[in-house]
Amino acid sequence: MNSCTHVDGQRWIDDIPYVRGAEWWKGLPIQRDLIPIPYKVTLKRIRDDSDDHGSFMPPFFNRKPPIMSAALVEALEAEGVGNLEHFPVEIHDPMNGSIRHDYRAVNLLGLIYAADLAKSTYTASPGGPRVDVEFDHLVLDGSQPVRELMFRLGESVDVILVHDRLKRSLERKGFTSIVFYNPGEIAT
Repeated sequence: MNSCTHVDGQRWIDDIPYVRGAEWWKGLPIQRDLIPIPYKVTLKRIRDDSDDHGSFMPPFFNRKPPIMSAALVEALEAEGVGNLEHFPVEIHDPMNGSIRHDYRAVNLLGLIYAADLAKSTYTASPGGPRVDVEFDHLVLDGSQPVRELMFRLGESVDVILVHDRLKRSLERKGFTSIVFYNPGEIAT
């Protein structure tokens, strides 16, 4: 699961505040009192000279933390995704001064180590493949069933994997701007 695309361009998040102790990529619950409620983020100004800038508000911003529309969070939970922790977001638009309240900062709970490192092509840190593997070609280990419909890949925590059934359901519900890659197409 990756950021969104829209034919007429989209809005982008400019400023996401750092919150000490909130490690969105570890797959662990976040202490709720660490997060300011609402969690305030700011959109970038639309640049007329940029093809990927436009007025479309995507349902998913692949940031740390991931920012998802409330409708997307609701759709994920309705489909059985039970490993989400989310916090209200206030999105400030510097173009017109408006504030949106229909987005959530999302913490995806649990890391699942599902890569077949023997068959994948990757570069690992000197300490070996841990949580920051850079994949050129990812092959999943099919020997162990994965029960989660959506999860962070333990070997490369920036990668969010989504079960094909969930992907198809989201597309049927109109979330067609989210970019999904097959595991073999993932390059980190």
